[in-house]
Amino acid sequence: MAIGAQLEAVRAPADLGAWMRTNGTEKAAHIATAQHAVWLLPAEEAAAYRTAWRVPGVRHVASGLLAVPQAGRPEVGAGVRWVVPRGWKGRHVASPSQLATDLAAAARAAWGGG
Repeated sequence: MAIGAQLEAVRAPADLGAWMRTNGTEKAAHIATAQHAVWLLPAEEAAAYRTAWRVPGVRHVASGLLAVPQAGRPEVGAGVRWVVPRGWKGRHVASPSQLATDLAAAARAAWGGG
């Protein structure tokens, strides 16, 4: 999938995404690989947060290509897959302001920094 015109992404280390899901702080589904957790963001909202991703290992992706798994792919196992939080309401696109807050809080709690 092309990143840029309609969607942008935020990529974080996989352990941070796993911590957020385990502790119930994640609000939107994310794409998971063995190395990363990736949240999709609406491009028009993400532009205001391009400098907000100050968590170690977190990177804003404003252009390029992103592997997106098909819906229904199992959440466990190897490969690219969707991971959905408890209480998920079907939203595949994260709120940039909520994600920035959640990532910073999770990094402080999980790693003692952020």
